[in-house]
Amino acid sequence: MLAPACTLELDPEISCGDGYVDRTAGEECDPESPASFENACQDSEPSRVGVCDPTTCRLDSQACQPSCGNGELDPGEECDPQSEPPSGPDVFGSQRSCSTLTPDDGGREYVGGETDRCLSDCTWDRSNCHRCGDEHLDADEVCDDTADLANLDQFDAFCLGACVDPEDDERPDEVRCAARCAADCGGYEIDAGDRRCCIPTNKLAHSIIPCCAFEENGVCVTGLGGG
Repeated sequence: MLAPACTLELDPEISCGDGYVDRTAGEECDPESPASFENACQDSEPSRVGVCDPTTCRLDSQACQPSCGNGELDPGEECDPQSEPPSGPDVFGSQRSCSTLTPDDGGREYVGGETDRCLSDCTWDRSNCHRCGDEHLDADEVCDDTADLANLDQFDAFCLGACVDPEDDERPDEVRCAARCAADCGGYEIDAGDRRCCIPTNKLAHSIIPCCAFEENGVCVTGLGGG
């Protein structure tokens, strides 16, 4: 027969919290021993930390349940698909500006677009987000580096300023040059030693700046004989 003192040691309601996991008493962890429960969720939900019930010294199974889809914005989540409208920091109504999101592929920052769909992994759907270099001219872009002439008026204005002296009396109406879209799609840039300035087709020839193709009777044309 066990002595009363031994009975107390095996009682989980009394020994729980002594820093020792007493398996014989049915303990799975001990709240005073973090190493016994903190990594309990690694196999099922690596982003969550295990919890030890302080009264029974048993692992809290709910702590390891995936939080995405519970209708609440938990740590590490951008949104939750079960909330209405989708939840998330700085969300106004049911839409969110893509410019507030970090690209999930580590690429350039988004410059336009909106999203209103929360995915099953509690991240915002980025399929409608735009950024510099995606062949899409957004409202706050002057150009896109895969479609340099998307804004031809601004391209021409840039080349005119880069190729023609403002004091030149014989100032052409339009000039083409080797300008390219800047890395942030906010304007154009050009190498000082590689301007390649020329007058486009169907414009009057210039005394200094050559035609982009050919000159015929004082006019820049696409080919000799006007072809």
